Amino acid sequence: MNSAEGEMQIEAGMSRAEIIRASAGSGKTFVLVQRYIALLVCGESPKTILASTFTVKAAGEIQRRVFLKLAEAVRIDQARMQLSEEVGRSISKNQIEEIFKRALREFPGAAILTIDGLVARIAGALTVECQLPLGWRMSESPGLQRDLERELVSLQARELGKLLSIIVKSDASRKIAEPLISACLRFYERLQLYGHAAFNLGSLVEETLPISQWGEALSQMPLPLTKTNSVRARFAASVTDLLKALESGSISELFQSTLIQRALERSNYDRQELSAECYRPLWELAERLRTFEWNRIVERNNVLLMVLANFDKLYQAHQHQSGLVTHSDLLLAVARFMAEDKLSGVAYALDQRFSHILLDEFQDTSPLQWQVLQPLVAEIIGDEARNRTAFIVGDPKQAIYGWRGGSAEIFAEVSQSLPAQWNERRLVKSYRSSPVVLDFINRVFRGLNLVEQEFQPIAEEFQRNFDDHQPVKSLNGRVTITQNIEDRTSWVVAKVTEIFAAIPNARIGILTRRNNTVNELVKALRHVGIAVVGDGKAGATRTLPVEAIKSLLYCHLHPTDSAARFLVSNSGLVEEGEDIESVVRDGCTPKLILRLVKFAERDRLTEEQYHDVQLAIAVLANGFERGADARELIALLQNQPLSGGQAQVSVMTMHRAKGLEFEYVLLPELDTRLIRQVSPDALSWEEDSGQRRILPYVGEGLRNVDPRFADADTQMRKKEALEALCLLYVALTRSIVELHLFTPYTAKSEYPFTMFGVVAASLELDIATQGVIFDTIR
Repeated sequence: MNSAEGEMQIEAGMSRAEIIRASAGSGKTFVLVQRYIALLVCGESPKTILASTFTVKAAGEIQRRVFLKLAEAVRIDQARMQLSEEVGRSISKNQIEEIFKRALREFPGAAILTIDGLVARIAGALTVECQLPLGWRMSESPGLQRDLERELVSLQARELGKLLSIIVKSDASRKIAEPLISACLRFYERLQLYGHAAFNLGSLVEETLPISQWGEALSQMPLPLTKTNSVRARFAASVTDLLKALESGSISELFQSTLIQRALERSNYDRQELSAECYRPLWELAERLRTFEWNRIVERNNVLLMVLANFDKLYQAHQHQSGLVTHSDLLLAVARFMAEDKLSGVAYALDQRFSHILLDEFQDTSPLQWQVLQPLVAEIIGDEARNRTAFIVGDPKQAIYGWRGGSAEIFAEVSQSLPAQWNERRLVKSYRSSPVVLDFINRVFRGLNLVEQEFQPIAEEFQRNFDDHQPVKSLNGRVTITQNIEDRTSWVVAKVTEIFAAIPNARIGILTRRNNTVNELVKALRHVGIAVVGDGKAGATRTLPVEAIKSLLYCHLHPTDSAARFLVSNSGLVEEGEDIESVVRDGCTPKLILRLVKFAERDRLTEEQYHDVQLAIAVLANGFERGADARELIALLQNQPLSGGQAQVSVMTMHRAKGLEFEYVLLPELDTRLIRQVSPDALSWEEDSGQRRILPYVGEGLRNVDPRFADADTQMRKKEALEALCLLYVALTRSIVELHLFTPYTAKSEYPFTMFGVVAASLELDIATQGVIFDTIR
């Protein structure tokens, strides 16, 4: 098969630019593998195909499936005929054998890898061009704290009190280095991405009237009366609190008061309309506090920018001296290089020029990652002289990584920014779930109701991306929704026990919204003897041996910490007659691993402790190999999954369940607020000029400081709501056979603004009673 024949087949049988919107369980990986094999059948070399996804596991799965399908086609005639049908071209036995041999021969140079892997490959080949340190090495955390604390603190000695009190709300008399470094790391990437101008909000506004006189008119303002002509107590108390704060000069928090916020919004307070005729002094005070808050925000950003500028200098010097870089550093460097339109340099450095690009899980692509990929896609589809192709697969309904930059909007940007006739297909047949489960999912998202009117446009946007899922498998299934007074832990234990009594070999997935709930459920299930794997960050709930190791590492950093030393001394890590001082000194060396191994051998551990210790040993070994310091080792132990091993029951967060499936799925944590569970780090928006603006987020009260802040916060809340819907969709679509939902009973008839409330409102369920309020078996 010559290349000319391959080019003709590609032109005849494939779209040069194709976007696949693949619903959950519809065979996303299958179509991507099918496309890859079709290119091989057309005579393309693996070296000319870039297939990119988000995890090493997913990349390995694509490669495994490619070879498995080719090997089966070589061995089994029926498999070869099936492959011929899938790629739309007849393949003889000799041809498939030749294709398989060529794939084996050339796969060492193939590019089936993660986006991080692609970025690292480009950065490794073009180190100087990307302005990276020679001989750079990867690190999750480049050990900056110890080297930068003293230098950064000395540079900002005079401003630290202001910085810590305004930016990170920390007492300046406490240890200052850690919150200072934390603030810098939170905003440093934005500084690199958008530049210094992004933090420049404008000028300070001068206030002519002394603060001591702000309350004079307010004290004379008539207070509203009730129907019985008595002063409204709540209103009067709020005004009194304002006057007391003004008298004492404690005005830094006054802007956040509810009365001031209502006055700025010209709305009601304590059933009283805050009209200008009656409450002008209150209006005037609110406007003065708005000016005061504006000046605080501008000043804070100026101080933050000064600190970040100094941090940038120190960071760059440390990076080039140590050679340690993070994934974020590499991504920024390569994105900047790609923006200079130097694709020829990339092709030369990689020793390959891609003719075809296949992008998986595209909805998770961040704008910065797209800056790396977009030039490659644009160059391929812009080359009309050759048959080069772009193939993008994803699902906007599963865009759940907005916190790290992923966005469903990236789909729209592709067709708008790249000149091509994009062919779009939607995959709606589900090869995963039972008809009963799919019917439930269709009903929820077809009648989607977000309860709060503000977010209904988001529901409509989600529905536009939603097509009814069509079942392929003929399976029995069941869906239940329960609201009870009993706690979620008791319900989970009872439900798992019930399922195992009926189906002893069932595979059960229990999905939560928070890592703490993973910890709680894992402990409860193990307490009753059920083998379970917890896949969530362990936080502060590791088992005693690992908590002792964390304390020992902390002692290495802070030798005088008596609480940590007490835990180490009484944990069993210190052998009889051993000097605690020597143990602490050796705390951040590979001897720590040997100490943990001896501890595990000497003491009888529970199954949970055993898995936790084995995982800790692996984590520490990896950390020492990378040269991690004590802080990074503590962070690694803190953020690792709860346990290793395998079990029929898996407990994890909804985020971690993406891409997985279980016969039975339990959703016991649907009662948390749909959005804004944790305040965002920053408020960010793009102005008409194209300039990005950024400021630290300090609460919803900042919405009334400037209309731009209100618009930006509104857009951010809407994105959070859309991502929460995507997370709900991911959770509901993990089940193969049965899906069971639970929420605590609250004796309220109004639908709450939670995932449970969204499901109940969309199905128009009666939530006034407790018990099983929905059951498909009835």
